[in-house]
Amino acid sequence: MFDRKVRVRFAPSPTGPLHIGGVRTALYNYLFAKQHGGDMIFRTLWQKILDWWNKFTAKQKTLVVGAGTVVLLTLIILLSALNQPQYVLLASANSTKEASEIKELLDSNAVNYKMSDDGLDFKVLKKDRANANLLLGANDI
Repeated sequence: MFDRKVRVRFAPSPTGPLHIGGVRTALYNYLFAKQHGGDMIFRTLWQKILDWWNKFTAKQKTLVVGAGTVVLLTLIILLSALNQPQYVLLASANSTKEASEIKELLDSNAVNYKMSDDGLDFKVLKKDRANANLLLGANDI
């Protein structure tokens, strides 16, 4: 696409402090350069970040790092909680005999399930629910 190697730079305002819009523009420039096999010149951006960071006292820096850490950990916990597999109730057996039939049927068809402590309730992954219901229905359970 290009005859020469792509080089981009970030030129923030020399009079104003660094703000989120400038960081976003720098990120877009960097991604554009990397997509096209080019380089980005960071000197100006890096100096602006250092100037901004050095305005804070040691106590303020500790608070900023602590707040950033809390936000990052919160996001990690939230994402891990949302990505857990969701199990839904498939069947509740009335007797241990019926429970053993359901268990054998699910095992023989390689359906991933969880059984309650009393062994009478069966839960399957939400995405496998329809197939498991069809399987139970086809076997009159």
